[in-house]
Amino acid sequence: LQDAETSERGNYDLDAHALERYDAFVSDWCSTLERACLEHGAAYARVLADAPLEPSVLPFLRRRGVVDAT
Repeated sequence: LQDAETSERGNYDLDAHALERYDAFVSDWCSTLERACLEHGAAYARVLADAPLEPSVLPFLRRRGVVDAT
């Protein structure tokens, strides 16, 4: 695995069960964040950490009227 922020690498033996548990944990965590945002009237958009910010986020912000469309 490689850390997306530091590029540090580590070798880990992960079986299918561990990967399924990790996937379920991340899915639950994202759902909890999304629900909290909705409950508080905040916008929520899931974006991958390595995705370019402007093309990923600006269209969403424009649709919500947060930033000008120009």
